[in-house]
Amino acid sequence: MSADALQWRQERDRTARRKSNGGSPPSAGFKLIDWNDIACDASEQWLIEDVLPLRGLGLVFGKQGSFKSFVAMGLALAVMLGEPWAGKRVEKGNILYLAAEGGPGMAKRIAPHKAKHKIPRGQFALVSTTPNLGAGEGDLPALIAAVEGVNFAPALVVIDTAAAAIGAADENGTGMASLIANAARLAQRFDCFVLIVHHVGHDDGAKKRPRGWSGLGPALDVQILCERPEGEMRTVLTVQKQKEEADGICFEARLSRVVIATTANGKETSTLIVEDVWKVNPAAQPATDKRPEATILRHELLDAYDRLADAGFDTAKGPAKVRVVAVRDALKDRGLLDIDDETLQITPTGRTRFRRAKSELIGSKTLIELKGLIWRPI
Repeated sequence: MSADALQWRQERDRTARRKSNGGSPPSAGFKLIDWNDIACDASEQWLIEDVLPLRGLGLVFGKQGSFKSFVAMGLALAVMLGEPWAGKRVEKGNILYLAAEGGPGMAKRIAPHKAKHKIPRGQFALVSTTPNLGAGEGDLPALIAAVEGVNFAPALVVIDTAAAAIGAADENGTGMASLIANAARLAQRFDCFVLIVHHVGHDDGAKKRPRGWSGLGPALDVQILCERPEGEMRTVLTVQKQKEEADGICFEARLSRVVIATTANGKETSTLIVEDVWKVNPAAQPATDKRPEATILRHELLDAYDRLADAGFDTAKGPAKVRVVAVRDALKDRGLLDIDDETLQITPTGRTRFRRAKSELIGSKTLIELKGLIWRPI
């Protein structure tokens, strides 16, 4: 008997046994769709028109202080409200936000939006504990069970940030690969879009590329770079990749600082919000200041001092004498010192740059400092 005849007979016998047992082949959960039944509905393609598809996996990334987390929150807010984003049509849906970095700070970030918008329960769900998605399946089954346990159906899942969500796993290899695989499973399970917040590479040549695993880019449907011009309260968003659609389109997001509370001793608690977003022509972007960063900061420090002194700040010490910390905070509030995306506090790098600029101005006799006060010599 030939090999082909033997294989045919064995398959015939297996089929006969299944029929005699009243059984059927085990189902793997796959559905076969005939060519004639495959249809494309262009009206159901976008979550945010030309930016985020209804389904898939995306990345919004940038260096520290580029406002990427605030951009992600702005995108999520637009979807939750169903309001246009940069003039683009938005499909309204629920938000699942995994605040892997800065869960406690999310309450402060959400506060101004809660004051402005009345959102019914069941439209936004925050997970403020860090899910480990960087080691095999990790916490994915538990996360899915928690979401399905309350019958929550997200249209957009935000993972903020990739580095925290992979735990101690290798960002350049299996850790990031597991995160991407788990994010794709989330998108498939809930038939939604998953947006990951991430950082750029460390080297100068990698400032426009996501950090880590080389397989990250090819796995994405959307890749958006955030670039904040030095010292400005805005960030430029470049859609570097848009699968099957035009890429290279740019948007500008303008941010502002809002005070959400004031303590009894007058100390203000503030956060940032995305005030407005609009589409821009990449070729028409204004040129950045070509002066060295140190020169720019010295100029801005003097300007901040003059503004405070002219306003009679701290008049008990004399109208021309201003506390060092007041000048530093003024620079921070104007977005001229690096701040941490999560805590909104000045980073160690920002403090070092401020101290260096102040010391250079004092060394050149432009300013005088004594006991925490600075003033211009007469």
